[in-house]
Amino acid sequence: MRYYLTNNNFNDMAGDLNNLFGDFFDNLSSPINSKIPSVDIFEDSDAYTIEAELPGFKEENVSINVEKHVLNLKSLKEENKQEDKRKVLIKERNSYKFERSFRLPEGVDEEKISAEFSNGVLRILIPKMPEVQPKAITVKIK
Repeated sequence: MRYYLTNNNFNDMAGDLNNLFGDFFDNLSSPINSKIPSVDIFEDSDAYTIEAELPGFKEENVSINVEKHVLNLKSLKEENKQEDKRKVLIKERNSYKFERSFRLPEGVDEEKISAEFSNGVLRILIPKMPEVQPKAITVKIK
């Protein structure tokens, strides 16, 4: 599974993901490196799982699609508009737009990708296709 960094509003000073994940996830050149939202990626014998932290987001504001073997995760969190005339003294909670993309490895079943959103965490399950076992053919000797 290759990892794309794409259009995002936040910079990341942590460096190249290759140092962390080796060849499994490759940072493909992007003008802005980002880790928004934070994700963890797991693999077991049957599937890959991507878990993304999306606190304060609602399910209807999250978009997941697969196009040309790339899984795209997008959202726009709207800022809470204040109707009153209060003066803002500190503004730490902002609205932001993000996009994260992941190149899917060979052998996954793109048609059966599923996701669930619970307690601010999005879990995307990417099932692997069953491995085709070689068929043994007995050849009779005459």
